[in-house]
Amino acid sequence: MLRKICIVAGFVGGLVALSGVALGQGEETPASSPGSQKVADPSPVLLEQNPFEIEQMGIAIYIPSGAVTTSSQTGSKATASIFDGSSKVPAWQIIVSSRSTTRGDLTVEKLIDEVTKQLLDANADVEEDKRVATKRMLVKAGQSEAAVIDRQPAAGSTLFYKSMKGDDLPVARVYVAMPEVRGSKPVVRGVTAVQVSPQQFVLFELLTTGDVFKDFQQTYETSVASTEFRSVIEAGVERAELISAGTRILASYDADALIEVAENATERWERMYRPGADGKQANDEEVGYRRINVSYGKPGAKRGGGSESGIIVEIDARIVEKTQLVDTKSWFFMTPDRKQENWDISMAIRDLNAASAPPSLMREVGARADGEMTVRVERGGSPATKMFQPPIEMYVSRAESYLLPVLLVKKAIPGRYGYYGYQSATGEVSFRRDVLDRGANGTWKLTTRLSEGQNEQVGMYRADGTLVSGTLQNGVSVEQTTGKELLELWKKKGLPVGGEK
Repeated sequence: MLRKICIVAGFVGGLVALSGVALGQGEETPASSPGSQKVADPSPVLLEQNPFEIEQMGIAIYIPSGAVTTSSQTGSKATASIFDGSSKVPAWQIIVSSRSTTRGDLTVEKLIDEVTKQLLDANADVEEDKRVATKRMLVKAGQSEAAVIDRQPAAGSTLFYKSMKGDDLPVARVYVAMPEVRGSKPVVRGVTAVQVSPQQFVLFELLTTGDVFKDFQQTYETSVASTEFRSVIEAGVERAELISAGTRILASYDADALIEVAENATERWERMYRPGADGKQANDEEVGYRRINVSYGKPGAKRGGGSESGIIVEIDARIVEKTQLVDTKSWFFMTPDRKQENWDISMAIRDLNAASAPPSLMREVGARADGEMTVRVERGGSPATKMFQPPIEMYVSRAESYLLPVLLVKKAIPGRYGYYGYQSATGEVSFRRDVLDRGANGTWKLTTRLSEGQNEQVGMYRADGTLVSGTLQNGVSVEQTTGKELLELWKKKGLPVGGEK
């Protein structure tokens, strides 16, 4: 769903190397109100109904309708990107980052002045500095091929966001037109800084072409002006509370309890589909299915031949999207004391219009012993290995992550829970949050966000933790069924059901 919103005074910012400024985290919560100087004429702009939350920075932004997002964190450096989702080659990109500085005199105006100078100097003529013996190049003042399109606030003026706490958050913005490079379209870079504390700034950077900029500027400014800022301290306290609740739930299941859950589990089949307009199954669009089997036992020789028994989760999944058939086989293992885990995921992607062509293959193999984890990913014969040191006291293994709905529902304690876990989709250890609420007729509603920047998925569960129905993060519906019913349905609809794997 889309959110029609009209906001005056949007501001942008960016990933620009600044002297004395390092990536940090954002703060405060500004409302979307104009500053003391009018910046843009209001006009309706369509934004997504739900905000894109960037938890590491403590902010949430209503992004342009149809946009796609990514976020990442390396050490203390957090970055999020918002892309045009309407084409394979994005027409625009907004990069969001948070920075801190030790410079007590740095204001948003000074920061934007420095950014502007860097952009202009990077495209200026240079000459040799003859005042020194060593060769050094000097930028010729006023001879840059780049040009400032707009700079705000004007001299003698100030711009502010009004935060939800009533604090004035200083804001400054600049747009710079960059020169053509090897015949490509001229690029416009918009950079804005919002000062959320004396030494912290949240930056937004717009990257687009000159022709797109004219039409997109209003949407960009409106989206950025919708940003809601929270205190990083508040965000940290909230996360700590979620982790505390999550670790208490996990600690309530010792090794024997986990083994009991695994031994009592039954094979389940889940159907994934897009509902038809009339609600009839015959008119639904089938997207895929998955078979999930949980057991307790030894890995076996083909899985490394380990002698220790543990929790085993096996998943076979098939997805049909337009002309592609995607088959995935996943295997996850965890010792009952949670100290060790292994997993192996294999994916084959086939073109349904080229039956004789070999499939594209991908494989991910992971292993963890206590706080040391290694993940190896192979795509097209190009392996890549990453090392992690997950926060083990608040970490959920791959196998246990599939048990979480059962573990939470069986405790029957409504609340909000958080933990860290590895996500194959992002290739990173991410913060996961679950919200458990009571549903109707003895059911439970579990709302899950697997990692920051991803959409939520919602599942309705019976009291024993079995799935009734739900919605995945991509909007696809899911419901529990049987293998026999799935086979009959897919055959009836002429979908691939046999030896393609």
